[in-house]
Amino acid sequence: MRQDHHLELIPATFSPMDPGGSVDGTPIEAYAEYLLNHGMATVFINGTTGESLSLTLDERRILAERWIQAASGSIKVMVHVGHNCIADSMALARHAEETGVAAISSMAPNFFRPGCVEDLIAFLSPIAAAAPQTPFYYYHIPSLTGVELALDAFLEMASDRIPTFAGVKYTHYDLTEYLDCQDKWGGRYQLLFGRDEFLLSALSVGALGAIGTTFNIFPKTFAKIAKAFFEKDIVTARKLSINVNQGISLFKKYGLLRYGKKFMATVGVDCGEVRRPLKPATQDRFDELMAALRELPLPDNMC
Repeated sequence: MRQDHHLELIPATFSPMDPGGSVDGTPIEAYAEYLLNHGMATVFINGTTGESLSLTLDERRILAERWIQAASGSIKVMVHVGHNCIADSMALARHAEETGVAAISSMAPNFFRPGCVEDLIAFLSPIAAAAPQTPFYYYHIPSLTGVELALDAFLEMASDRIPTFAGVKYTHYDLTEYLDCQDKWGGRYQLLFGRDEFLLSALSVGALGAIGTTFNIFPKTFAKIAKAFFEKDIVTARKLSINVNQGISLFKKYGLLRYGKKFMATVGVDCGEVRRPLKPATQDRFDELMAALRELPLPDNMC
């Protein structure tokens, strides 16, 4: 297993909306600057946090274009192109490559679902092939897709069938599976961990990259967790992890996406409201959330 002493934190970005509920690319320049100021070098856009399956294809294209424009080469852009329709995913993949993104990713379809690894590969292969010069990552998120196939078997087949295959966004809770795949495949592929609450545990089994929603909200805390871990200060890493998980629990209690988006306005990035069927945030509930967050001993200044 590799023993690098660095963790790349990749925020999964919110999709800014205007007051009328349409995608708004205007705040993305400030968004990119905010992330750069917190040491983020890569973003993962149009994923679950970005409400991707609630957006039109044109809206997803607009967001990809605006992120590339705002990044100006300073931030790498990974874009999720997954869709239940292969043709639409392929169209998004082609556009992403033309736009100049660093990588594309796709989750499994969540309506008619693949029943075996062969079927999953058959679904993903043409999507990756639509962007033949761009690294492809499988977005493994069984809690939303319902597709919980053995990752080792997937990696074995993907290594032969998808020429641009570069790794996995592993948004799952099975640390035993993650450890086994990290040990076997970590020298060849990036296994980007995707459960923020389990970051310290993932570090202990070899994670060197992670993608998370709350990296937008607690960037300093997560960076300090990783720093403490690699400096073998496990007491500090554990304490920070407990505290940040309390913060994550608060956001989940109120509604992570809707109140996460509302929170971003407090750091100068107005992301607007979530799209239906999610309920919009309310000011009273947000004030309650912020009051509770301020009670937590976190490095991030949330005032």
